[in-house]
Amino acid sequence: MSTIRVHDKLIASAARDILAPLGFRQKGRSRLWFADHGWWLVVVEFQPSGWSRGSYLNVGAKWLWNKVSHWSFDFSFHPAARVSSFCEFETEEQFREASRGLARAAAAEALRLRAAFPDITAVADLLTVEVSGWPDAHGLFDAAAAAYLAGRYDEAVRLFTQLSAPQPDDYPGAHWLRELRRLAGELAAITGDDDRLFEVLSDYATRSREALRLPETEVRLPRGGIQAGMKSEELKANERSE
Repeated sequence: MSTIRVHDKLIASAARDILAPLGFRQKGRSRLWFADHGWWLVVVEFQPSGWSRGSYLNVGAKWLWNKVSHWSFDFSFHPAARVSSFCEFETEEQFREASRGLARAAAAEALRLRAAFPDITAVADLLTVEVSGWPDAHGLFDAAAAAYLAGRYDEAVRLFTQLSAPQPDDYPGAHWLRELRRLAGELAAITGDDDRLFEVLSDYATRSREALRLPETEVRLPRGGIQAGMKSEELKANERSE
């Protein structure tokens, strides 16, 4: 006898009908679906409750260039990536339609994210604004990486340096935060060396894909700005000739 509960089946069926045509895949037999864009993912989670049968809906982008090698919502247009409040299972017929409503909402949010990020310049623009108010550590890292990839080296150094500075409210037991601040300082120091930082971020993306067990592919991080595709030696040569 199948161990999959009826409401889980209804969610999976709705996601297959509505999300799969948009390029989404299911992670195993879980309630998590993702669309793979090589260096970033759109992640959809039909989050269960520990108290009732049904589902919340969470949707966001995950950047693969950072060192968070587990499923996460790194950016969302909604607080905590929560697109929909809890939809409770009442009857099979009621939840069949409710599941399709959740899947349609997820599809609309996925298309919104894709439209917002047509290139790395758009990503850098949005993430820089995102951390200008109340920045968190991971958000600063992502904004710095995006700025660098967009060719905004000065901005990348500023953001990495900001992240590297300990704050009075840092929790003493947050070892991950101390490590991230240390790493940010190292990356700030090599931002001007175009090839080195690009190789580091590419390696992070490759390792993230491996950790998430995504299909093997050559990770090609995007480049933008007037410096894109130019090696540091070429940049220096251009500066000397001006």
